[in-house]
Amino acid sequence: MKKIYILISISLLFSLFSCEKWLDVDPRSVVKEEEMFNDVKGFQSALLGVYTKMAGRSLYGVNLTFGYLDVLAQYYNIESGQHSFYAAANYKYIEAVNYVNSIWGEGYNAIANINNILKWLPLRKELFGPGEYDLIRAEAIALRAFIHFDILRLYAPSYAVNPNAKAIPYVNKLANAPFPQLTVKEVTDAALADLTEAAQILSEVDPISPNYTDVVESGTTTPQFFTFRYERMNYFAVYGTMARIALWRGDKEKAFEYASIVGPGTSVLFSLFTDKSWDNSDLYFNSLTNINSKLTITEGKKQQLYETEKYGSLDTRYKDWFRFSAGSNEEFMAKYMRPVNLSGNPPNIVVMRRDEMAYILSECSPNDSIAISYLNNIRSFYGIKGQNALVAGSCDVEEEIFKEYRKTFIGEGQLFFYIKRKNYSTIPFSLVEDVQAAYVMPIPDLEIEFGIIN
Repeated sequence: MKKIYILISISLLFSLFSCEKWLDVDPRSVVKEEEMFNDVKGFQSALLGVYTKMAGRSLYGVNLTFGYLDVLAQYYNIESGQHSFYAAANYKYIEAVNYVNSIWGEGYNAIANINNILKWLPLRKELFGPGEYDLIRAEAIALRAFIHFDILRLYAPSYAVNPNAKAIPYVNKLANAPFPQLTVKEVTDAALADLTEAAQILSEVDPISPNYTDVVESGTTTPQFFTFRYERMNYFAVYGTMARIALWRGDKEKAFEYASIVGPGTSVLFSLFTDKSWDNSDLYFNSLTNINSKLTITEGKKQQLYETEKYGSLDTRYKDWFRFSAGSNEEFMAKYMRPVNLSGNPPNIVVMRRDEMAYILSECSPNDSIAISYLNNIRSFYGIKGQNALVAGSCDVEEEIFKEYRKTFIGEGQLFFYIKRKNYSTIPFSLVEDVQAAYVMPIPDLEIEFGIIN
């Protein structure tokens, strides 16, 4: 069995990845941890720190949403060999090593921070008021599963290709010891176990759960930490993640069950607050940015994605999610673009939306009529309705689901995962021949170098 060292700092306060730093625990950092976890606010701050790390550029702030993952999905027009994403767009992962390493490293560092919270949590249980301990624990273990699953989807073969293939470690505690490289199935088993526990807890303590009863006395103001639930891992996002994993495993019955608990719709299930989304967008979706960083989509590709030959400009996704950069004739994906009038606050980073549940329900439906009804409900919301509604028996349901994925999830990183899960023999808009190599990113060399082969 291969074991891989996850080179992470034990302290929440550092993000160092050298072997020496991993082995050398500074006693001062332990003192800082004891101080941090001396009150409830310390735990809350530590958990919010995980969300902040997730919203960073290496993870969902750029790479795992509109950046690296959408480059892999071939949304953008990247032709120059000098472009910062050229290697990634052509699945040359050895040359794209900075992205390969940073996603892995920052992902596991966020997991380490989560495990540190979980280590201290039972040691300070007496500090917490009603529901506080349970809410923090549930969010933490659910986030641990969520991040592991995305790392799995990038660095291992899909379940459809080989569920018993060696994949990644599932790091569920802090330890100065290597973690075994589990199989694809074992990682999804571990993630589902964490999520199942989280769902049971959140059912009672998450204010948006249908089973919630107040955790505070009548007449008492709900603590602020129990608010803004859609900006944190919540009851419905947990079931949404379970639906994703079940479908990844090919278990349509369970995927349908979990997605039904969430329900179809067009609202956001889980987003990450950040004040950097405009700044991050400016790096790629701005006529003034470096030409080798711009992420543009040609008008021809945009029209093909949104089927303008069929629907014209009816689709509000086509009309609203793209915009010309101020003072230029260059059009960009606009979900996170800075508005011309600079009003309001930077938008949250969307990491899961209810539309996906509708698509999962459609894919897992018992017949085409039901499947099409889920798709038509979403399409209607975006302006494609009436005579433009899909008709069962007159269309390919799987093809229509694929089209919906690529229309809805631009800027959100989900299309590449869909293509990989379905194990397409070709990747649309790509000329790559070795598709299976394109689907699996290599585990960073540094991890393998310090690993152990039994």
